[in-house]
Amino acid sequence: MEERGKQLLVRAYFLSLEHPPEIWLPGIRKKNIISSNGQSQERWLVRIRLKLGQFEGVAECSLANREGLTFPVLVGRRLLRNRFLVDVSKKQLQP
Repeated sequence: MEERGKQLLVRAYFLSLEHPPEIWLPGIRKKNIISSNGQSQERWLVRIRLKLGQFEGVAECSLANREGLTFPVLVGRRLLRNRFLVDVSKKQLQP
């Protein structure tokens, strides 16, 4: 976290060829997030531009260290709602 002028910036690392390994994003606020195992964790929220298939838009995301976990990014139900039909029997449909 770093303050530049009146803007609070949060440092994040993305696993993407389109982004540098380290990127600074404007922090929106901190929020308590409850994980799937029931543990509460305070995380920074940021807005990012993303592309999923044909969808391009801005999403509010919480930042967490997912190093060593199976999935480096989790996409929430609210982002998918009314935009995608999810077939849980399929895997890796987008190249």
